[in-house]
Amino acid sequence: MAALTDCPVGGFVKGQSLNVSQTGKVHDLGYTFRDRFGREHMYVRANGAITGQGYVVSIDASYDATLMTTAILNTYPNYNGVSTTNGAPADNDYCWACLEKPPGDAELGVRVSNAAAADTQLYTTATAGELDDAAGTAPVDGIRLLTAQGSAAGVNTASEWKDIRRGLVGT
Repeated sequence: MAALTDCPVGGFVKGQSLNVSQTGKVHDLGYTFRDRFGREHMYVRANGAITGQGYVVSIDASYDATLMTTAILNTYPNYNGVSTTNGAPADNDYCWACLEKPPGDAELGVRVSNAAAADTQLYTTATAGELDDAAGTAPVDGIRLLTAQGSAAGVNTASEWKDIRRGLVGT
């Protein structure tokens, strides 16, 4: 897993790794900051274990992050992001989710299952927190692959996202 460069604007989280979850709260839930690379991060609490870095999460009004599924995406319309934490934050651990990642940032990626084409609509999958370009589940807008994903599931760092939300395709 990639180790994110911790370079926040304003220095509020200086010295704290975005890659590590905590069992105790160290910031207000919902706190956001933008780092010098243009990524926007939010401090959240895991609602159920989060598999690891790159998995897509939906965040409710209480700032609880749950691995994205079709049902969760339809239920939690507040925020969506990508886990920045290496390892797997346990239920009720505190961690960071990246809400926005600009193109050209190769440190953080999104978890994609199997082969997926670049610049195509992405959808939720049977694996919570993982996206794919195979239609049939809920479309997810605001996130795209800049290069195709190979034949195996993995984290695609050639990706960008902003305002990840329930798509309109097929609704």
